[in-house]
Amino acid sequence: PQTLHSDGDPLDILVIVNEPTFSGCVIQARPLGVYHLVDKGKPDEKILAVPEGDPLYKDYHTLSDVPSHFLDEMAHFFTVYKDLERAQVEGLGWEGTNEAYAEIERAVRRYQESIGGLQGE
Repeated sequence: PQTLHSDGDPLDILVIVNEPTFSGCVIQARPLGVYHLVDKGKPDEKILAVPEGDPLYKDYHTLSDVPSHFLDEMAHFFTVYKDLERAQVEGLGWEGTNEAYAEIERAVRRYQESIGGLQGE
């Protein structure tokens, strides 16, 4: 909540969970990394996170804690998920926790600026 991506939508944060949930569900989560892609010629980032306080993911702190096959599956999904729309998407790769936090901070700032909260700072 209260984030704004450069595409005008809320920042996409994917939380690895063990139970079904729904789009837009608010979960206190710990970012692990960010996947960069180009969607219809524009930069797009997807934050990967785990639920904070979930004992199943207590040892997940960076992308290296996530099985590499899972990261490969996610990357593949993002390169094909808009095929039916005939939209061109190019995957650029994963970056770690620091970049994920930086992207979140940029999205929070964008949101605050959009509602007039940081004008002049």
